[in-house]
Amino acid sequence: MTNGTLINVSRYKAVFKHLSSWGFIVAGNEDNNSHSESSSADTLNYLLKKNENKDNIFYQKIDINNIGITGHSHGGIVAINAVTKQNNKNYYKAIYTASTTSKFYVQENQLGLYWSYNASLINIPIFIGN
Repeated sequence: MTNGTLINVSRYKAVFKHLSSWGFIVAGNEDNNSHSESSSADTLNYLLKKNENKDNIFYQKIDINNIGITGHSHGGIVAINAVTKQNNKNYYKAIYTASTTSKFYVQENQLGLYWSYNASLINIPIFIGN
C-alpha cells in the first residue's frame, strides 16, 4: 500500500487489518511522502527476498502470481507508476487507487514537487475509488 502525502502508512491500520483478515499480506512503509516513487518497488523487492529466505516468517507464503498494489491520494499516483514504470512492475496483477490526486494538480504543487503519471499505460485490472 502506498500512502498519501504527509500521511504515514501506519495511519491506515484499519485498512491493513481489514485486508489481512481476508488472508492478504499487506505491506507499506513509513515513507512520509513517497516522492521518489521507488519505495513501493523497494518494499516489493524486500518482501520477495523474505519469501525466499527459509529463516523468515514469509518464506514461501507470498503468492508471487497474485500481487496487487493500492494507493491513496498521492499514493494512487505512486501505485500507477509502480505498475507502469518500476523495474518490478510485472509482478503486479491488479491495482486499486483511492482518491488519486488529479492530473490537474500534479504539476508543481504547494510542496514544490512535480508528480506525473500515465494511467493509459496500465495493462492489468484496475479499480478506481473516490
